[in-house]
Amino acid sequence: MRDLSNWLQEYLNDAWDRQIEADVKYGRLDQLIQRAKSDIDANRVKLLDEVLNNP
Repeated sequence: MRDLSNWLQEYLNDAWDRQIEADVKYGRLDQLIQRAKSDIDANRVKLLDEVLNNP
């Protein structure tokens, strides 16, 4: 059963990677990337450690 579970997880991970790669290739994430860059430039972000350690 564990082998099937591992295989399925790898399959889903690969499918996710292919989808993200296609989205990037066809510009579907351009708006989100630009927004993230703008937020970083305007200092409207927190370090990941701050978010994870802040209950």
